[in-house]
Amino acid sequence: MGPTGMSQRPNILSQALDWVEDILAWIAGICIVLMMLAISYSVIARFVFSSPQPAVIELSGYLLLYTTFLGAPWLLRNDGHVKVDLLIAKLGPRGRRVFDVCTSVLGMVVGFVLLWRGAIVTLDFYSRGIKVFNILATPRYVLMAVIPVGGLLLLLEFGRRTYRFVRGREEEPVRLSRSAPSEEERG
Repeated sequence: MGPTGMSQRPNILSQALDWVEDILAWIAGICIVLMMLAISYSVIARFVFSSPQPAVIELSGYLLLYTTFLGAPWLLRNDGHVKVDLLIAKLGPRGRRVFDVCTSVLGMVVGFVLLWRGAIVTLDFYSRGIKVFNILATPRYVLMAVIPVGGLLLLLEFGRRTYRFVRGREEEPVRLSRSAPSEEERG
């Protein structure tokens, strides 16, 4: 494979990761809408029809778990996670770069642990057929399966960030939605 083929491979892999993260972010958004609709339905059913819907709380908890692990890699790619700006602002460019590399490597470790332990627990719950003992009697592996998926994507995204910071690239992340136009763009 020639030099051009090798330089395109990371771009293809990066684009594939972006595509997967975008799809999962949309699914996380749909989960949020479903939570909103389910909770609204539950409130109406309880106060208008005197018919409480206890399964809605359980379902909302499951959707919140999925929203968190499916949306976190996209949020990281778009630099939307919480930062300690007070500390970062006091660092120079070199210090900020070292800080970014260190936090990204730590993030890779966390992603790896979520992938590794999440996969072990999910497979264990699947093999033993364990269910959550509550209203919906959901198989536990269905709930846990999102954790290793999210861990893998966080591991990959933190890896991409580490590579970018080590190489000294400060490019803007590819965003799913366009931000508001600046004053120059508005004309």
